[in-house]
Amino acid sequence: ISAFDANSVCKELIKNFQEDAARKHITISLNNSSAEIILNTDKDILYEILQNLLSNAIKFSEEHKQITVNVIDKNNLLKLEIIDEGPGFSDEDK
Repeated sequence: ISAFDANSVCKELIKNFQEDAARKHITISLNNSSAEIILNTDKDILYEILQNLLSNAIKFSEEHKQITVNVIDKNNLLKLEIIDEGPGFSDEDK
């Protein structure tokens, strides 16, 4: 467990996936509500979770789509979102 900036982790994540996204002409953008949001948690595990979500967003999105990584600090609660324009889960998969 360590203290780190959530925005920095998300910027690093996006940077590491730019090449994969570019192959499908997908744009990844970061939307953050604060300049710095300090977390005190396991950075590696958080990164692994976000990496899996972003990887899936790219994998299941059609070409020329948009993915947004939202970092929202509201009332001292952090909300991290990865929003894509993929097909979502079928009723059968749900």
